[in-house]
Amino acid sequence: MLVIKDGCVHNGRGKVERVDIAIDGGKIVQIGSNIPSADADIINAAGLDVFPGFVDAQNAWGIIGPGWSGDDRSEDYDPLTPEMNVVYAFDQDGMNFQRVYTYGVTSACVAPSPKNVLRGQAAVFKTRGRSPYEMLVKEGVAMTASVTKAVKDNYGKRSGSPMAPMTRMGIFSLLTGKLEKAKRYDQAKDGYDAGCIALKKVLSGEMPLFVNCATRAEINSVFNALKPYDGIRIVLTGAFGLDADMPQIKDGSIPVIMGDHTEAYNNANYVTEFDRIIPLMEAGLPIAISCCGDDTASGRESLLWNALLWRRRGLSAEKALECISYMPAKILGVEDRIGSIEQGKDADITIWSKNPFESYEARIIHALISGKDAFRKEETPSCW
Repeated sequence: MLVIKDGCVHNGRGKVERVDIAIDGGKIVQIGSNIPSADADIINAAGLDVFPGFVDAQNAWGIIGPGWSGDDRSEDYDPLTPEMNVVYAFDQDGMNFQRVYTYGVTSACVAPSPKNVLRGQAAVFKTRGRSPYEMLVKEGVAMTASVTKAVKDNYGKRSGSPMAPMTRMGIFSLLTGKLEKAKRYDQAKDGYDAGCIALKKVLSGEMPLFVNCATRAEINSVFNALKPYDGIRIVLTGAFGLDADMPQIKDGSIPVIMGDHTEAYNNANYVTEFDRIIPLMEAGLPIAISCCGDDTASGRESLLWNALLWRRRGLSAEKALECISYMPAKILGVEDRIGSIEQGKDADITIWSKNPFESYEARIIHALISGKDAFRKEETPSCW
């Protein structure tokens, strides 16, 4: 057993208290004061801040390396690839390449690149491990789609052989056409179609549809195009032009994963109305902070940097933490395992010299992933 003693524990759901945390078998088994520790390994966290591991709500970690020769982000032969499953592209050494846990990220939703209209199925992985299946938290957490210029740039601007979609009209025509085909699909009559089988789960609401969008026009078009499919559970990603007055946003029925505001070359991220969205976050609506968007290969520091940017705009420290821990875990449907420090959950815990949401002098000291400290070299033997 391992006991973290006397730390200032921020549980990821707004609660802060000085308590001990007991860990056994990779799980949090007890939280409280003066937990007996005579026969346990001890981490003395007195004077330190303890947080749940951060959850990157969408990125391409583990499918872009190691090295660019290992780029497995998308199949670009067809803009409609819902049958693709990111689990088969994931490389544990690619995830470890930049050691994202050194900035507190202990889990990440890995998704195909936003270059296709229907991109494929995402999965959540831990950020340390020796095999994809050891690191896998949950497969098929979402079907991913994209309606941004990333799709048009990929197909419409191909040198010598441009192809559809070249416009937003083309994107939505392909998207709704494929949904209609899946809606009418009958395997007994039509034969095997892996894409339609995957989309049946989306149409029934079994699997949410994460739609990468940037501008307000794109967001409105998503709502309009998907209106006939009332079983689809939409999640907006990127969403830089989000209108806080949209009924679906104000009532919390549509979750949002806000995109990367640290990416200097993305013109869309300058239109975000922070002052109108932050009150919704503070009220507990399902809005997470991430570093997703058209470019999904950000640096290991990007998730925390994005949270600090929202913090500087007025978001409270505990809510900024929640928006990169519990809230993304909840949107991804894995809050039963990760995203907060609670009894019974995975022991994904980071320990810092100071509170990183309050001080730029904060330094991470320990990063526990399933109860094992990733900072100990022997815990992750790797050529990287």
